[in-house]
Amino acid sequence: MEGAPDPEGSAVAEPLESPLQRGEAVIFGDGRQGVITRAYILEDKYAVRADGAVREVKGPNNSFFYFRRRDLQRVLPVNGVDAMDDIDVATSNGEPPEKKPRLDVAEQVPLQVPTGPPRFEGRVKWFSKEKGFGKILSLQPNAGELGEEVFVHKSRFDGGPDGPHAQAVAEGSMVTFEIITSQVDGKPTACHVQVAGVRSGGLPEKWPASQKEALIRKLLINGMQIGSFQEKGVGKAQMEDRMIVRAGIPVEAVGASCKKAVVSLFGVFDGHSGASCSDFVATNLDRIVFECIRHQMKREVSSDMAMRSALQAAFRTTEHNFFQYANRLEAGPAAAWANAGSTASTCTFYGPDEDGRLRLAVANAGDSRSVLGRKDCRAVRLSEDHTPDVPGERKRIEAEGAAVVQASGIWRIVLPSKKGTGLAGLSVSRGFGDIEYKTGANVVSAVPDIFVSTLDLREDCFVIIASDGVWGPVTDGEAVRIVASVIREGGEDPAANAARQLLEVAHHRDGHDDKTVLVIWFGDLPLAPPVDKVTAYPPRGARLAPSSDDMFAASGRHVAAESSGDLDNLFASYAKEIGSKAR
Repeated sequence: MEGAPDPEGSAVAEPLESPLQRGEAVIFGDGRQGVITRAYILEDKYAVRADGAVREVKGPNNSFFYFRRRDLQRVLPVNGVDAMDDIDVATSNGEPPEKKPRLDVAEQVPLQVPTGPPRFEGRVKWFSKEKGFGKILSLQPNAGELGEEVFVHKSRFDGGPDGPHAQAVAEGSMVTFEIITSQVDGKPTACHVQVAGVRSGGLPEKWPASQKEALIRKLLINGMQIGSFQEKGVGKAQMEDRMIVRAGIPVEAVGASCKKAVVSLFGVFDGHSGASCSDFVATNLDRIVFECIRHQMKREVSSDMAMRSALQAAFRTTEHNFFQYANRLEAGPAAAWANAGSTASTCTFYGPDEDGRLRLAVANAGDSRSVLGRKDCRAVRLSEDHTPDVPGERKRIEAEGAAVVQASGIWRIVLPSKKGTGLAGLSVSRGFGDIEYKTGANVVSAVPDIFVSTLDLREDCFVIIASDGVWGPVTDGEAVRIVASVIREGGEDPAANAARQLLEVAHHRDGHDDKTVLVIWFGDLPLAPPVDKVTAYPPRGARLAPSSDDMFAASGRHVAAESSGDLDNLFASYAKEIGSKAR
């Protein structure tokens, strides 16, 4: 009953009006108390672990069970005399309990609101440093006896897999930890694990330089968790997205001063007018990048400048090789290849650099995007989208004699067709391929923007690379919160689970475009994300109609008759305008 004391008289419940957060104490069922372990506020779903238990409350056949908000009551402690004592006094002598003076505001005792999930104590039963996981025997609350076994992975230690806690753990070590439930099998998993007597910290600044450099090399070789997921757009004939995953490649040097470095390269490529261009780039770019890095070894430049030069050269060489290959094909296939195109967003992790740091170089051409997720769940955009409406891009396009127009809410590049029979509209201003936009004038450029930054393993957690089919319906901030939430839930492959969850959210909201998500988790475990604000997104629907491609005239794909007619009229007017200017 709402407002009634709990069975032990130590707490009362209030009607639940505001959303519950992870870690809050609640009353459920027949008066039992527990803690919220997972909260999906927008879906009105809450998982609860009863006090004294290790696992969450389960449903039939050990299935996941979620409470609704109306089924849970927030717990508040009772200050002063126990409420049950007052009732006993009143009933024993027939007189009301003695009134006590009201405390002044300054003297009032603040309510003890839960500040986070509870921590447990335990002893490490066994832990394999080679495999990176083990088991913890939890101590029963208030008993000091060993209880259930809890799985622990090296990535779940405070400071990450190469931090001081993960390095110090051994059989018999006493530890404290929080409990989360595996998304895969529903079993308890330890997180935020701390070894007794070890000072916390992800990568202390006072560690010797040689030790920090060894940790960075180890992280780049086999310490990252990488997950990906792809989905073809509704009604599309084929999947046109491609990706690259090349982790832990040792190189002699990056420039003259950065010796014995390790490089990991990841990329997402969003193809249009067929998959020939995105497939070629994904197959060849990584090899060319490492060749260009080797060519920079003898240059007396910093690793920053060497990496920038290598990526610029690799993009330029890859596009040149693509057109060279297309020219060797027969007429039909050659035309299909040359008219295809692809965006590219790549993230190159490398280090330790000459100053012993872990570095990240992001090279981007087009509207695929890379976003950094920080420990506090803030999103940092690492690349700039190249679309025709961006002022700098528009100025360059118009200087080359083309025009930028908005059609059906999308900004496109407009230029006369080579045959003079129509016009094509492309919604990206940089990328590989698209020979029609590079013949005579360089309207579309394959030159990438390159941003180089230093990563802080204590504050930076993961990077998301995704095609624009994901970034349309999902914001940067929401993507980071989704990935952080899934990583915190654990499981056998948290990075892959996070990539899949993010893609499914985006695809549910707008399923038209191909989608690719790549998640690279390299840092500490992120903190619990804040509650999402209600945001307007495209309408959700189970059945979605096929969409048109970026290329209209050249691709031969069909669009709705009304939209196609509007575009033809719009493009024709610009064709006349451009033609008159040319004369």
